[in-house]
Amino acid sequence: MKRYQKLLSLLVILSLAMCLSGCSVITITKAVKNMNSLESVSADLALDLDMSMAMMDEATDLDITVTGPLDVDLVNEKCRATFTVDLMGEAMDLLFYYEKADGKHITYVSSDGGETWSKTETPMEAGQETTSSDLKSLALLKKLSDSFEESGTETVNGNEVVLYTGNVRWEDLVADLDLSSAMETAESAAGAELDLNALDLAALGSIPVTIGYDSENALVVKFSADLTETVQNLLPMITKIIMQSIAAESGEDPAAMENFSLSDLGIDFQIQSLKLSADLYNFDAVGEIVIPAEALAAEADTVGAVAA
Repeated sequence: MKRYQKLLSLLVILSLAMCLSGCSVITITKAVKNMNSLESVSADLALDLDMSMAMMDEATDLDITVTGPLDVDLVNEKCRATFTVDLMGEAMDLLFYYEKADGKHITYVSSDGGETWSKTETPMEAGQETTSSDLKSLALLKKLSDSFEESGTETVNGNEVVLYTGNVRWEDLVADLDLSSAMETAESAAGAELDLNALDLAALGSIPVTIGYDSENALVVKFSADLTETVQNLLPMITKIIMQSIAAESGEDPAAMENFSLSDLGIDFQIQSLKLSADLYNFDAVGEIVIPAEALAAEADTVGAVAA
């Protein structure tokens, strides 16, 4: 049963980890003209995941939507969000906070309205604290500008927005952005260490991205990405890592799981679609993000300790 629990947890981490990447999306916007001094911003995030699972000749549609507002304090490196996760028609509200403090990435999550909290800490890698996220964003934006082309216009909040469409490679995301907070969430849910360096990033393909640019105010106000191909390619990679972790826990040889496939357990996952979008607003108007005392006082789990 432990195998199935960890594999099914993968469905949740795929949605939450990608949703948390909204913080990285907002970081990119700081490299845009008139936004390089941006101190705070809000975004309405929406993630739609359509997939199906077949087990023992029984097929089930597993549709997940994650929606909610995200507030980001770029100066103090904090995030706050209220997500509604809808899994197969069952809705659950999640309160989420994130901060960098004491040389750690720290996330706080509550699924009961703030009565109880889970807290996860991940030590930053050497040199991570001193690396300029602004410089990394500029480097990535320069690469994006070579592939993005104007694809149309639309009206947002009474202003004309120019749409630019292009493709982002995973190699560039990993090289130029700090994705550690998203990886932290994935590791915590999976109960296994997920090393980006161990993944075949080229095999993940590229991500079709559309950015909405308000030229009058020189602001990025919309963002959308189609992550379908990425997740289709990522699923077997992470599944193998999880199964190798389970094998090691059981005293078996992890190498025996090198060619593991979900079909070996009689499970067939099909990812039909995974799309992420964000509408940005409240530029420099978020205010102070205060993490609840109950969350701060929660007992911390350290990423890297494999769940029993």
